[in-house]
Amino acid sequence: ERQRSVQDKRKVHAVLTSKGQEALKQAPTPLQEHFINRFQKLEEWEQSLLLSPVQRISTMMNAEDIDVAPMLELGSITKAD
Repeated sequence: ERQRSVQDKRKVHAVLTSKGQEALKQAPTPLQEHFINRFQKLEEWEQSLLLSPVQRISTMMNAEDIDVAPMLELGSITKAD
């Protein structure tokens, strides 16, 4: 619901109603939080197995020698000379 500011009548604040708070409690767990919970339940070796390729891809994406211009065109991606 909308509530006008007591200090400055030009301001209007949006406030979550009790019905909105109930709906929020019923809402599903955010995907990222759900992933973290399930990931933490994995065995350590399973976590490592999943993290290794993700870290490798992350490192590869930060490579300075890749020309990003081909990303805007169709065709193969090659390293800059």
